[in-house]
Amino acid sequence: MITEKILEFFKNVEEKREWSNNVFRASSSGKCARALAYQRLEYEAEPLSARARMVFRLGDLVEQDLVNACESVNALEDMQKEAGFILPNGQEITGHIDGITEFNGEKVIVDFKSISLYGFMRAEKGELDYAYKCQATCYLKALGLQKFLFLFYNKNTSHVTEIIYQWDEKIFKEVVDRFTRVGQATKEALPDKEYGANAKGELPYQCSYCAYAKVCQTDYELVFEKGKPKLRRKK
Repeated sequence: MITEKILEFFKNVEEKREWSNNVFRASSSGKCARALAYQRLEYEAEPLSARARMVFRLGDLVEQDLVNACESVNALEDMQKEAGFILPNGQEITGHIDGITEFNGEKVIVDFKSISLYGFMRAEKGELDYAYKCQATCYLKALGLQKFLFLFYNKNTSHVTEIIYQWDEKIFKEVVDRFTRVGQATKEALPDKEYGANAKGELPYQCSYCAYAKVCQTDYELVFEKGKPKLRRKK
């Protein structure tokens, strides 16, 4: 009874992230170029589910709480500072950082991420998602720094861990190439898909959770396993 009402509430909450067609942001730098092109060209996107909205909302609350804590104890400077840079083609890439700290006399950009138990276990091993590397690279480029600190918060247990990421010229070139392809995209000439199916004929989570999966992956159908979406090739 109450569950249905709560889900209905979150289903109808408008999220700013859904309505922006500005794909040229640091937070988008590691996403699939075709998905970004769909967004820029205003293809119709599937609305977020109530569960997805709740996941994003929880993440936003956790990350804001961490920002507030650092602000209270003066742990960071330049908190929520705007940061951007210009691509060779003149396109501006924008975003904002959570803050800057100093370690061994060197300025380090800090970013908070709330993640699942599985993601946290990977982070504890020092494994960093490609999308995070791209985002960090954008901010390092914008501020002319060399090191970036990710603080990961486990939403299941409230444990935290940190990973230091250093400037990588190869990643930066990939970011520039991706944004360039997105900017040049037309409905007649879209960027190539960045993800393919595994041996089971299933596409990765990036596709399963993509708002443009229906228009992009027409040979696949959405199925749910243990409540999680998966795109599986149609029989």
